[in-house]
Amino acid sequence: MSKATTSKAITSKALTRVGLIAVAISLGVLATLLVVTSRSAEVVGPRVAGATEATPALVAGDWPATTTTTGPTTTGPTTTGPTTTGPTTTGPTTTGPTTTGPTTTGPTTTGPTTTAPPPTVHPSSFTVADAIGSRVELFSAPDGPRTESMDNPTWEGLAMVFLVLDRTDDWLQVRVSRRPNGMVAWVRAADVALRTVPNWIKVEIGAKRVTVFHADTPLVSATVATGKSATPTPTGSFFVDGVVPLSPPHRAYGAGQVSVSAFSPTLESFGGGIGQIALHGTFATGLLGQETSNGCVRMDNHSISTVMDLAPTGTPVEIVA
Repeated sequence: MSKATTSKAITSKALTRVGLIAVAISLGVLATLLVVTSRSAEVVGPRVAGATEATPALVAGDWPATTTTTGPTTTGPTTTGPTTTGPTTTGPTTTGPTTTGPTTTGPTTTGPTTTAPPPTVHPSSFTVADAIGSRVELFSAPDGPRTESMDNPTWEGLAMVFLVLDRTDDWLQVRVSRRPNGMVAWVRAADVALRTVPNWIKVEIGAKRVTVFHADTPLVSATVATGKSATPTPTGSFFVDGVVPLSPPHRAYGAGQVSVSAFSPTLESFGGGIGQIALHGTFATGLLGQETSNGCVRMDNHSISTVMDLAPTGTPVEIVA
């Protein structure tokens, strides 16, 4: 075969292949047109290059699929078209009338305010009157009627003494060691001599305690025994009307007695006396802190000796429950 013949054969084969390809393409286009023609009409808006289609919202039980793409990723330019927001129409808001009921405030009741009384401030000295004659007359008021007279010394042989409460000209109001307890009378200033004492005594029946104070400073304190329920220790404001040291100590009254101008509310007489009480010593220290006496206040012998040194006659005595 000549070269010209061979060349024609090759060319003929090539044309045949081109023709087959062209026929195949034509068949593909025709098939596409048939598919498009069979679909319902759609309105497709212009598509912007690079735009991303919206992902439909998930419903219960849906989970987003994860797609992994391996290979080079080419990101083309992103063009964002204009966003048009339609007008927002807000309907009128109607607020109904608000009705507020009447507010009733009840009356405020404030209870009485209780103010604690200020603490008592005791003086650092007290005035005492000693009888200077054999008899002192008592009066109900200055220049008033005479009520009675008192012997000096007393029936026990002790000097007559009074605790001074007030003074008016030549008259003194005094506390008297006489029934009823707490008796007060007036005496002539000319019938007595005045002096002062520095301390006072507090007897606490409930606490079973005796304390000697100078003003409001305690000097000594001791546990004591007080009267039984049948023969109680009387309460009130009194004074020391006799100091009697006992040496050797007495079996019942210990190292001494501090007589007080207070009288038993139940005993008119006791042990040959007139039912007057005293602070006194004792050897029965195991009974201290209890109610065991006939109205007197029992102390250990060391304590009563100290009280006798700190509380001369005329010293005020306060006995409290």
